[in-house]
Amino acid sequence: MTPYQQDAYDMISEGGSPVTLARVSSTYSPGSGETTVTTVTTEDTVAVSFPGTKNRRDVFDIEIQDALRVGTMRYYLIARGDTSVLVAPGTLMQVNGKVWEVKGTTPLSPDGTDIYYATAVTESSYATIPVTP
Repeated sequence: MTPYQQDAYDMISEGGSPVTLARVSSTYSPGSGETTVTTVTTEDTVAVSFPGTKNRRDVFDIEIQDALRVGTMRYYLIARGDTSVLVAPGTLMQVNGKVWEVKGTTPLSPDGTDIYYATAVTESSYATIPVTP
């Protein structure tokens, strides 16, 4: 972990919560219409939730604005730390027992190394992070 990553991790840890990030790979069978989880990569880090202000909401489309109003979307700063899990749309994040799905993210990378991610997440259809069969 670089010194900048450590600083961000420490600051986010002070007001944040431990989270588990997960990237899920799966296959879809058109014949049966079923999706089968093939691999799950998980790692732990920390994140802090921050409010969805009017300016943040205005940059999203109507569907996302509605999700923000009813509380099914949240914003988090996620510390990069030592994680190798890519924080990108589709990444799952479990915090305080609830699973969220990343819809959009912007990394802070002043020297080309990600320090943290400003991320918008929505409630996931998963009740828990899946495990590899």
